[in-house]
Amino acid sequence: MLTVAFPLFPVKVPLAAYEWLVCYLLRETHQKLSEEKRSGSSDFAARNNSQVYYSRSLALAFLELTVVRKFHEFTHQPCVPPTLRAVLQRLSALYGLWSLSQHAALLYRGGYFSGEQAGRMVERAILALCSQVSRGHLCVST
Repeated sequence: MLTVAFPLFPVKVPLAAYEWLVCYLLRETHQKLSEEKRSGSSDFAARNNSQVYYSRSLALAFLELTVVRKFHEFTHQPCVPPTLRAVLQRLSALYGLWSLSQHAALLYRGGYFSGEQAGRMVERAILALCSQVSRGHLCVST
């Protein structure tokens, strides 16, 4: 059985995937909006029709990217004690991977993920991080 260790999925992995996802959704949103306008829709109707799947997903992905990025940046601040840093980095990676997994369909549709291994690796990494948390591997010593 293949196991995925934490170092294979540092928080930079979900950050890179989120950056790609935001760019992909921005392009898709622009294309859908342009398509709606070319078909003769009013500006209001074009924005409304592109919002349902495209603009909404773009806004959510951008918000989640911002949270993951800020969490990552915080964990690397000098004011964060080293004993706490490791814990926060694992939690940051867990949150990043978990929230990214909610966009798996878009990642596959856009071509960022291909084959079943990509999704399985993310799932295994999430489970490994959850296991570390539940077994108490994320202890903070004072």
